[in-house]
This record gives sequence, C-alpha cells and structure tokens, in this order.
Amino acid sequence: MGPGLRAILVRGLVLLVSTLFSLLLLEGLVRLVLPQYSPAGRITYHERDGVPLAPVGFDGRMWKNTGDYDVRVRINRHGFRDGRDLAQSGPADWFVVGDSFSFGHGVEEVDRFSSVLDELLPERVFNIAIPTDLVGYQRLLDYAQARGARIERLIVGLCMENDLLDYDRRRERQAQARPTAGRFRPLRRLKRVLTTQSAAYNAFTAAVHHTPALREAALRVGLVRSDEEALAGKTATPKRMQSTLRELQRLAAAHRPRELLVLVIPSRALWLGDHQAEERSVHGHFVGILAGAGFKVVDMSAVLEREGRPLDHHFQHDGHWNASGHRLAAEAIRACLEDGSGGTGFLP
Repeated sequence: MGPGLRAILVRGLVLLVSTLFSLLLLEGLVRLVLPQYSPAGRITYHERDGVPLAPVGFDGRMWKNTGDYDVRVRINRHGFRDGRDLAQSGPADWFVVGDSFSFGHGVEEVDRFSSVLDELLPERVFNIAIPTDLVGYQRLLDYAQARGARIERLIVGLCMENDLLDYDRRRERQAQARPTAGRFRPLRRLKRVLTTQSAAYNAFTAAVHHTPALREAALRVGLVRSDEEALAGKTATPKRMQSTLRELQRLAAAHRPRELLVLVIPSRALWLGDHQAEERSVHGHFVGILAGAGFKVVDMSAVLEREGRPLDHHFQHDGHWNASGHRLAAEAIRACLEDGSGGTGFLP
C-alpha cells in the first residue's frame, strides 16, 4: 500500500469516526435538552405466540412528530389498553376488537369510542384492540378467551383502508415464512428504525413538519408523503372484498357471539384524492355485502359527513380519528343497539 492510499484511508477513517461521534453527541444532547422527542417510553407492539400485543405493564406515550397528539398509554397485564381486567367480564358485557382506530391511536383512553360507549351503555365495554388485521383479530379473541374473557357480545372495528385484504394470499405468505415487514421498501424500513431509535431524527422531522418550506421540499423528494399518496393503491378490489367477507364470517363462526356488530371505518379516500367517486362506489358495495350476509353494520361514512366536514374528525396530519370522531362512533353504535338501525342483524 502506497503512502498516498494510506493517507486517504486514514483521513476516511478519521472522518467516519468523527461523524459517528458527532451523531452520538447530537443524539445525547437532543435526548437531554428535548426529551419529548426521545423514542424511549414510546409504545411498540410485538407478537406472543403469534398473538399481536402491546408490552404488558407498559406506561408511556404515543406521540406524532407533526404535533397532532401526545397522549399517555397504559397497558394492562394481558397486553391490552384497558383499565378493566377482561377476566372479570360477564355475558352481558361488550368487547371491541379492531386495529389502531379501535385501539384509540392518538387519543387518550377515556376519549376513544369504546370508553365513551362504556359511559353511554348500561353494560360494560372491554377493549382488546391491537393494530393488526382480521387474522390478528381472531387470534386476539382466542387469546382473550383463553385468559378468561366471556365474549358473547362483540364489536369489530373494520377499517376500509387497512382491513380489506386478500387473506388467502396473506396466509400463503405466512406459510412461506415471508414476514410482513419484508413488504416495506428500504426507505420506509429505515424511517421506521430511525423513528423508534433516534431522538435527533424525531426532532428533525418535527421541524420539517412545522416549517412549510421544509415540508414542501420533503414532499417533493419523497421523504414525506401526502395523505393522497398514502392512500394511493388502497382501493379494494372485488377479490379483496369477498376475501374479507369470508374472513369475517370465519371469525363469527369460530367464536359465535350471540350479538355481533361491525363498525365500518371509512377510508379518507372518500374525501381526498382523484378517485373519490370510485372509493364511494367500493364503500357502498362492501357495506351492502356485509348487510346482505347478515351482519349488523354501523357505517361511519354518513355519520362523519353529517355536518359536511368529515375530515374535521381526523387529525390534521394523521389518518386516525380525533376525540370528536370517536364520540360520533360511540353515539352511532349506541343508537344502532337501542333502535336496531344500521343493518339487518347478525345471522350466526
């Protein structure tokens, strides 16, 4: 190795070491001076014997770097965000299962629709929701029943953006040991790692979201996705709709609750993007499929549109419902249960 090459390698090594040291120093300073951006104490999810759960006994935060929310999350001994113990449930109680909407992503526990519904109904309402899909919901129900839950009255939060899938293909992928995470593009995987590991990255992205010029530049280069981009390609096909119906029927047949209500959580694509008419057709068709199959349905699209501003019930930079959206859902469910509206009833 010649002297010139050796010098280049030494300079490169010095640059690498100094860069890493600077990044570590920056990370430490951000965690010290701006602890609100630290990923420590942030809610994560894991699988226990194939069941998606939150960490048992967790007491921490759920926050968005856009500033939409910063709320407390506490997890009970079963791995659910619920102050009640499901082992104390009885046959008259209601259970809610679903994804991040039903979990209460972005709102305080007392503000999510299951908690509001608990105040509105004479019966108790337990929440066993975790961000997953219909296959995961079935595993959550099995797990909860194994731990003492009496699930005879069930509300399934069905999200039109995430739950309408080709479940046969999903099972094939699982059988081939192809993890879901592998479907994410490298940039999205990197962003997920940085979000969960780096306070400096979270502080930087918060600054981007709060500075219009920086946000616009990030949108142009693809570092930040607009709501329309996030929804692109999520329109359900007839195959996905039929597969989702079969999966919901499989859930009902396996657990056979004496009452089952499906809360249809509409896609924001009903009100955003260039395919609103197509999305509205898909939404109406799928709700009709559910009702035709005998499921009692509460369709939240009309409820959210009642005052003409459906997106006001979502966070500004996050697709989830805010507290007003959750209250509307709870009130719609109560009305359905009290007057029998919202569907044809459940046929076991």
